[in-house]
Amino acid sequence: MTIIRPNKKIISCMMLGISVFFIIYLTFFFQATKTFSKLCVSEETYESLISQRTETAEELILDMTFNDYQAVYDSLDRCFYYSLVENDQEAYDPQIGYTTNAGRIKLAVKETKISDDMIANNGTIELLAYDDMCYREYKMKCTTLPIVSIHFYEEPTDLDVDITFELFDNRTEAIKRELISEGKMRIRGVTTASYEKKGYKVTLVENLKKDEPEENQQSVLGMRSDGDWMLYAGYNDQEKIRNVFSANLWYESCADNNIFGVKNGMEYRYVETFFNDHYMGLYAIGFPVDELQLELQHPIKNDKVSEFMLKKMRWAENIETDISYERTLESYEFQWSEEGEFTEENIETAVQYHKLLDCAGKSEIDMLYDLVDIGNAIDVYLFYNLIQGVDNAHEGDTKNLYLTYRAYGDKGRFLITPWDFDLSWGNEYNWAASYATGQYTYGVDTNLIMDKNVVHILLENEDEHIKELISKRYAKLRENGWSEEIMMHMLDEYEKKIFDSGAYERESHRWPHAHYVEKDNKLNLFKTYVKERLQVMDKYVADITR
Repeated sequence: MTIIRPNKKIISCMMLGISVFFIIYLTFFFQATKTFSKLCVSEETYESLISQRTETAEELILDMTFNDYQAVYDSLDRCFYYSLVENDQEAYDPQIGYTTNAGRIKLAVKETKISDDMIANNGTIELLAYDDMCYREYKMKCTTLPIVSIHFYEEPTDLDVDITFELFDNRTEAIKRELISEGKMRIRGVTTASYEKKGYKVTLVENLKKDEPEENQQSVLGMRSDGDWMLYAGYNDQEKIRNVFSANLWYESCADNNIFGVKNGMEYRYVETFFNDHYMGLYAIGFPVDELQLELQHPIKNDKVSEFMLKKMRWAENIETDISYERTLESYEFQWSEEGEFTEENIETAVQYHKLLDCAGKSEIDMLYDLVDIGNAIDVYLFYNLIQGVDNAHEGDTKNLYLTYRAYGDKGRFLITPWDFDLSWGNEYNWAASYATGQYTYGVDTNLIMDKNVVHILLENEDEHIKELISKRYAKLRENGWSEEIMMHMLDEYEKKIFDSGAYERESHRWPHAHYVEKDNKLNLFKTYVKERLQVMDKYVADITR
């Protein structure tokens, strides 16, 4: 066996090269790590360090980590943002690492403690980077929310732009803390797209530079795996609660109640968001209602039924005077069908649905029960009234819902999926008000009835069976998902995320022209309103089912 002996000269050269590399690295990219508490100095010492040095405009810190996770840096405010991992006591005294290109830069923190009160009050931690000659001051903010950071070269419009999407997941149960993906993003919304703070659609992709990039399906914050995600701005809601609370309330209490065995709804999670390292405020991220969610990609067992999905985007024009079904259908947008396009058969099915809703009498009662998933229809009817969904069901028409026709047995039935609840729980259109939203202008005792619903038609025809079904279903809802205890618990948790994270105050500073409540009041007014709506609903259901 031949033994190959190492060349000592080669080894010496390699060691010399490595040594030079590390000397250069330490000279120009010095890294240091210390716990937060070890970096704290007294206010007197902090000011003394400043007084003995000259301020520099050069960035002394290139990046910063907290417990080995990259922090987001807002260069405009010179502020690092730190997301605390839930239920981790070490999170209150994190290991802080930083990289510098200016020699052996030291870091000092003006003495303070990271506490729940400090976080809730949007406290600012002062940082000082310095060497023997100069210094530069930085800030640090703490949040208890996940952080989304998006980078792009072109400003998003209603057309897709290329992005890099980064998410820090601070939840206790997170499988992985960091998600990084290429993607595309565009502005979404109709009325809300005119606001200065906009909502967005984000699509995660792989191989972005390919002609047809592949969708990168990822689970975000414990929600379903998907490539498509929505960033909801909540700009026209003073408490930033209505859409998130209503969507999640439906998802947890009613989405499973259908004959098709699908999760008929969507959900949201609160995040703090950055675009190109600039703070953009409090958002909620959620997945869309689509064929994936309603499992419409699955092969149809009954080839006699042509499945399809429509999205009701607009009020039908002249609904009270012109009962044109073509005009009614024009207020929908086609979403999906087996054939890949909206067929004449689909159109005829949708037209017959609307005709029956408009013209049905006692002789068509059996047809009405066969037209829809009646359990789902009852839930939607009660839910829209509970939340006062003025932008969902109003004055003989509907809006902001999905209408899906699915095979069930030998026939097909319609399934309704509610969506978009920013105008609810007392808020309504008010074009004289800022951003067209009136705050608590609906009285708490105002019922908004979804009269374009099979349930309403059956009630008008004094059908006793529907009264029995409503009574039983409402009683079950009030015992479970719509109990005051459960709903207040949900709101308590959202209150922590919106207010106790400090995000609400940061949001008000970032977008000062929007509506806000006094931060110390938190969700108190909203909670009271919800409790009172439940009492009104109890009376309403008792009256219509007696």
